[in-house]
Amino acid sequence: MQPSVFIRPRQTREMKRAGRYAWKIGRGLNLWVVINFECPEGDELLPQRQFQAIRKKMRSWLEYRQGKLNLPRSPITDIRTWEHVGERYHVNWVVHVPDQMIDEFQEKLPKWIEKVMGELKDCHVQKVYHFNGLLKYILKGTLASHAHRFGIDPSPQGRVWGRRAVAARCLGRAARESAVTKEEVQPLSGSS
Repeated sequence: MQPSVFIRPRQTREMKRAGRYAWKIGRGLNLWVVINFECPEGDELLPQRQFQAIRKKMRSWLEYRQGKLNLPRSPITDIRTWEHVGERYHVNWVVHVPDQMIDEFQEKLPKWIEKVMGELKDCHVQKVYHFNGLLKYILKGTLASHAHRFGIDPSPQGRVWGRRAVAARCLGRAARESAVTKEEVQPLSGSS
C-alpha cells in the first residue's frame, strides 16, 4: 500500500455529499473532534487502527445510551479526514452526537483515547456552527488542480497511510441511493 499525498476530487465530492446527507436525515454533524496520534516508522497504519478502536468504543456507548434514553437507534454518523503535517499526525472527525448526550461524550472521549493509546494525547472537541466552512477546512488536502471546483483553498497535508477521507456507511453513496429508491416507491398519500 502506498501513502496518499492528497484527497482525490471524487473523494472530496463524496465527503461533501455525505456531510450534507447527514443533515437531511436529521443527524447533522454537530461536533468536530481533532485527535493527534504518533505515527511510528514501520507501523504507519497504527493511527488508523487506534482511531478505529476509539470509534468502536463510541459506537458501543452510543448504542447503550440510545437504549437507556429511549432514543431512536442510529449508527455512528460521521466523516473524517487525516492529515500529516510535520510531526503532527491527526484526524479531523466530524460526528453526530444527540444533543442530550454531548456532555457525556466529551467526558468519555478522553477516557477512550487513554484506554486505546495508553496515554491521553492532544484532543480538541468543538461544536460545529458553520458546517460548510468546516467541510472546506477539513478537505483542504484536496488535489490542488481541482480544489477550486469545490470552493476549497488547497493546502498540502502530507503523506497519509490508509484511507485519507472517509464517511460512515450510513452516509455513503449506496445508502443515499437506497434512500432515494425508497422515497420513489412510497405510495402517494390519499391513494389506495
